[in-house]
Amino acid sequence: MTPTPPLFAPDPFLLDKDAEAKALAEPLADLLSGQVRPPYSVSIHGDWGTGKTRYLLGLKAQLEAAGHPVFWFNPWEWERAEDLLFAFLSDFVRYAKPWTQTLGKELLLQAVSILGAGADIFARVVTGGNANYHNVKEIGDDFRKGFEDAYAKQLENNSVIGIVKKDFAKLTQALAQSKGGKPLVIFLDDLDRCLPERALEMLDAMKNLFLVQGAQVIFVTGIDSQVAKQFIQSRYKDLPPAFAHQYFKKVFNLTLPVPAAGQEDREKRILERLEGYFPDGWPGIKTPLPEVARSLETILTSCHVKSWRILDNVLDGVFCLSRLHRDNGFFKGDPAILLWVLLLKELEPDFFSFFQQEAKRQKNVQVNQVGLSLAIPRNGLFQSELVRNQFSEFSSRFAWPLSFEDLLEL
Repeated sequence: MTPTPPLFAPDPFLLDKDAEAKALAEPLADLLSGQVRPPYSVSIHGDWGTGKTRYLLGLKAQLEAAGHPVFWFNPWEWERAEDLLFAFLSDFVRYAKPWTQTLGKELLLQAVSILGAGADIFARVVTGGNANYHNVKEIGDDFRKGFEDAYAKQLENNSVIGIVKKDFAKLTQALAQSKGGKPLVIFLDDLDRCLPERALEMLDAMKNLFLVQGAQVIFVTGIDSQVAKQFIQSRYKDLPPAFAHQYFKKVFNLTLPVPAAGQEDREKRILERLEGYFPDGWPGIKTPLPEVARSLETILTSCHVKSWRILDNVLDGVFCLSRLHRDNGFFKGDPAILLWVLLLKELEPDFFSFFQQEAKRQKNVQVNQVGLSLAIPRNGLFQSELVRNQFSEFSSRFAWPLSFEDLLEL
């Protein structure tokens, strides 16, 4: 059997088949499926790289298995669309085509979703009439230009906002009824990767258009809540920071963190990756791989690192170094030192650059407590005195001259 190549980019289309993610998501799936009365909205909080998408896909698989209609939308993928909210509506109407066909022309939302020209309508209204927004009459006129005569009469006495609220609720009711009364679950992923105004468009739409009385819908949004609050604060600069928190709470009924893997689970994953990279053992001094995995887990825990992406970057860095620069001085000593420095490169790139420049300046520097400790910043990773002390201690353990060439290869 051909061994699986150790370097790979995670495939998002396979993540929903991840048994571990499904198991992590099962408690929330049970809660949403049996204990929540729609309309309702949940935000899943986590820093970038902590596994929000993986968790959301596990939750999606659980809810689909429980019989819920499920719609997945990634605003980041559509960010270059002329209008993000129209992209959402168009994609949603395509998903719900069997039900829109059943409801027929009484469902004006279908006509709204296919309107092409002048598609900034929602952005003009859902935020409550910010600067440069047209009034509802002008918006209604824009809409009427895009409809066939068959829709014109029905639009005569309806505002655009009213149409969207009413028909979105009507469509979610039809979807829920087709699934034995189980509400529609809409997933929004990567919202915190969008430009601030685009992200706020979606939050505004959720609050003002979709989370309305009668809608049989639960929104589940993967978002770093601190980033979202910064977006809100950037728009409402003159209001106190507490406003951003209150705004966020108006949109989301519940905020939950991404469930964190336990220390044993993470150490197991590290070991599995190391065994894939190094089937013949650690490439430097003969250190058992379980000991290397334990060292890295200890370092990650002490630095409060929860990001799987950072972990993968460190491990990929070790593997690539072993293939491209096997004679690098880092492989001649304690593996923990190499792991520490690669983690430093991920978390504190400015300090790492200083580290490299010092080595270049001194040509052949013996890294020791004096050489590095004086340069340790007191922010970011090094806000913690415990981490600063640990870094000072580990830097004093270098037992060989560390050349500029060694650092440059990192």
